[in-house]
Amino acid sequence: MKNIRASLFKLLIFTSALCGSISPAHASRTPFRPNETTLNVMTVSRVHQKPTMTERDLVQRIYRNRMPLQAIIDIEGTPYLYQKGIASCAQNAEYIYLMSRGYARRKKIAGPHKDDHFIQKGGCVIHTRDRIAQNVVPLSEKSVAITFDYKDDYPNFGQKRDISCLSHVYDAVKKSNPSAHIIIVSECLGAKVALELASRHPLDNTTIVLESPFFKAEELFPMMAANYAGWANASLLKWSLSAFAHYDKAQDDLPNRFKNIAPHIHIFACHRNKDPLLHDDCFETHMKAITNHLTGNHVTCYRFDDTQELHSSTFRWPGCQRAVNEFYKKHGLPYHAHLID
Repeated sequence: MKNIRASLFKLLIFTSALCGSISPAHASRTPFRPNETTLNVMTVSRVHQKPTMTERDLVQRIYRNRMPLQAIIDIEGTPYLYQKGIASCAQNAEYIYLMSRGYARRKKIAGPHKDDHFIQKGGCVIHTRDRIAQNVVPLSEKSVAITFDYKDDYPNFGQKRDISCLSHVYDAVKKSNPSAHIIIVSECLGAKVALELASRHPLDNTTIVLESPFFKAEELFPMMAANYAGWANASLLKWSLSAFAHYDKAQDDLPNRFKNIAPHIHIFACHRNKDPLLHDDCFETHMKAITNHLTGNHVTCYRFDDTQELHSSTFRWPGCQRAVNEFYKKHGLPYHAHLID
């Protein structure tokens, strides 16, 4: 009984840390309206100037709602300019990387790894930094990145609000630069939201990169119980989902809408086998369904074995970096030649 209680407690800590409070009181809050301010939208570009701020300082300012108009930070020895909003340089870019990050909670959680923690508002800065450093976002004079985030206090597992946020930024980017090719770079929750957007929104001139995607919340919770709480109880899992006031079971049907994804969309998806949050069979089943719908060579999947990496850390793996750049080259997008040529 003590072990069961301990496991239950660990699962509750993890779910509350990952997704915020589970109290239905959230339902009475003032409706969230996405805009450039509430979403902390920023444009990231390469520059030839000295850094003016550390990454930590920038994250802290965003976290405290004091985001500067601009800041230059160092990423792997190269300076990058973060500008508030959709900057003018985005209007002339040929390629725009739209970043869609996963959950970013600033709390320690009862996970299997010592550095299992999440950063709340400001996580967009770190998500973008990591993908630039990991050769997934090859910025140049012809390309910029647009990143955004918001406080993760509204757990709905990639449903209505999360979709509206990405949709708002996507539409704003398209309005700013209709001719640019948009590459949505997403991970975990953000990857599910990217697919939700593609299944609900007529995306044009767009490519999607999915890192450690999950497809249904109902598939996520059994893995959370098994890998973070050490046991799985059907009644507990059913309660866990129903306890989140903003989760709508009727809307947890993304696989049914794969058929709505525009047939010209190119998708790259990477997954670490034995991922603690996404079962290998779920990834294989859903990506096969997407591949069958898009046909041809529109979908590229990359899987690898590495028990040392965390969930949503697949691009630390050199083989994964090489695979996504081969995908870019194959479809005529900017890529890092030193990784594949």
